[in-house]
Amino acid sequence: MYSKISNSYLPSEIQGEKGSMIIDKLHSPERVEIRYHDGKIEQLTAEQPYPVMYYEVKEFIDLIEQGRTESEINSYENSYKTMQVMDEVRRQIGLVYSSDHK
Repeated sequence: MYSKISNSYLPSEIQGEKGSMIIDKLHSPERVEIRYHDGKIEQLTAEQPYPVMYYEVKEFIDLIEQGRTESEINSYENSYKTMQVMDEVRRQIGLVYSSDHK
């Protein structure tokens, strides 16, 4: 489970055929590693010199400054598909926000 309104202090694990990926904090990962079944551990951690939302904000500012309306990193199509999934999830679980217009 994951929530953007609370923080878990338990790591997340994605299991695969050759091993497991361990992510320390899913909401803002700082340490990520793969633990293979043979005992080998591969560190995937990359130093992040900026705050968590820096790259998203920088891309948005760059688009505005360049007069562009679509990012090469995250296209309208990708955003639209994501919103379709989110809308369907909300529909299935009956989630309605007070700001929704009916």
